[in-house]
Amino acid sequence: MTNRLYNHKTKIRGIQPAKLSALQPGMLLTFRYKVKDIMDKNPLIVFLVQDGDLIDGLNLNYLTEYKVSQLFKNFGNEIGVSDKDVSDNPLLNERYTLVNLPSYKSGTSNPLAKAESVIKMKRLYKKLIKPKMLRTDDIYRSYKIKNINNLKVVRYDI
Repeated sequence: MTNRLYNHKTKIRGIQPAKLSALQPGMLLTFRYKVKDIMDKNPLIVFLVQDGDLIDGLNLNYLTEYKVSQLFKNFGNEIGVSDKDVSDNPLLNERYTLVNLPSYKSGTSNPLAKAESVIKMKRLYKKLIKPKMLRTDDIYRSYKIKNINNLKVVRYDI
């Protein structure tokens, strides 16, 4: 477990409010997390998956700016990272940053069957996320949806 938080506000180019129904894997999110005895009460995450009453993601606040840029470089080399227009997600009003993770939601630009999406995400986790990103930094987090307030989608300067 890391014991230091980093501030990435200078790299944020835009923030817009969002609902859970608008989220898709790969979006960058920030929110208030109301839980006692937690170090990061305002996480900035790469959203990976929603499973029941939890959302999982990679918390960028535990990484230096250099490591965040390496993370996006790894994602970019493997699956791509892009600035998305609102036409890609009609539930949002402004452009946003998206890591092109396997997605099964119908509102996404490249929907897959849910089973296929789960298989591809597990493969991506084993091939890229765990060995390259979690090997040295403990950034994988799960958040209870009931403790999340002020959910926002982020446009990040990559």
